[in-house]
Amino acid sequence: MMQCFPGGFVWFCLVNVSALQVQIIPTQGEISLGDSKFFICEVVGDAKDIDWFNPQGEKIVPDNPNIFVSRNDESTSTLTIYHATVDNAGIYKCMARAPGQEAEATVQVKIFQKITFKNAPSPQEFNEGDDADLVCDVVSSPPADIVWKYKSDIIKTAKDVRFKVLENGHLLIRGIKKADEGLYSCEARVISRGELDFRHIKVVINVLPTLRPRQSEVNATAEEGGTALLACDADGFPEPTVSWTHNNVVLVSGEKYDVSDDGSELLIRDMKKVDEGEYTCIARNKAGEQSQEVSLRVFVPPKITFLNDQSASEFDDLVTLTCEASGDPTPSILWSFEQRIFTEGEQASWTRPDKYEVWLLNTVAALAER
Repeated sequence: MMQCFPGGFVWFCLVNVSALQVQIIPTQGEISLGDSKFFICEVVGDAKDIDWFNPQGEKIVPDNPNIFVSRNDESTSTLTIYHATVDNAGIYKCMARAPGQEAEATVQVKIFQKITFKNAPSPQEFNEGDDADLVCDVVSSPPADIVWKYKSDIIKTAKDVRFKVLENGHLLIRGIKKADEGLYSCEARVISRGELDFRHIKVVINVLPTLRPRQSEVNATAEEGGTALLACDADGFPEPTVSWTHNNVVLVSGEKYDVSDDGSELLIRDMKKVDEGEYTCIARNKAGEQSQEVSLRVFVPPKITFLNDQSASEFDDLVTLTCEASGDPTPSILWSFEQRIFTEGEQASWTRPDKYEVWLLNTVAALAER
């Protein structure tokens, strides 16, 4: 501003030049990694030039793709940082110049990593009895504090030594139980910013199958149309599948075998002696497998395979009759005549009756010991 005063034949004029003043809005800058932000430099006074300088002291030119500077009007200039990286952090300076004057202001730009969950899968599955490592990988700057919750309650590791929060933020559960199954929360906190974020993690506990044969030994008879039923009941989580093997061969439904839908029952048709032996029922699920043996014994009914006929006179000293039988177990053979049963080692003798010329042994029996 100019003021003039008369002084005789001369006028005296004084020019008041106001001092330049610079301020940056906002006065502090925090930018989340990857985000964008702008700053305005305001100048009080008649500034010819308004320039921005980066943290390295270099003047920021307009064609910089990541950091852009624009003169808005005679008194303001804008600095814009696009898609901030950690290299953009530092102190930025705005300088205003006028003839014989200059003024400046600075702003510190901090680039921080907001809470980001890199790996926090759900569900997470473990086998009962394992030392379970619940994964929750979080990145932030500064590093976040991790708090674990179970059913909305903070897990207090001091009260239960089975629980421990590891240095990497994971939750360790020693000897995890089926009762530990449920919904957990991994909560990340940056106290300096009051920032908080969380992820729900469903924990599933798989239980190794248990098997209970209904009978450890099954007896059957080898006969046409004969059948045998072998059965095993299985428990576990998830629900196990049950299969059967015999002589290391997996048995499937067909003409010989019929396996129930849940695998618990095996029906063997047209029983034969060769079907005898050990059968294995196997229960499998994600936690592993268990097996049990069921013994099948097959009995073969007695069968007379040879019986000879003999003719003799009443004057013969000895007549031998032969009977052969098969079966399993080995059958015992009994001889009888009319109502008389002969014991082992006994000699059969009789008197010829009046009305018959020949007497026959009327009964030969092969009996199996069961």
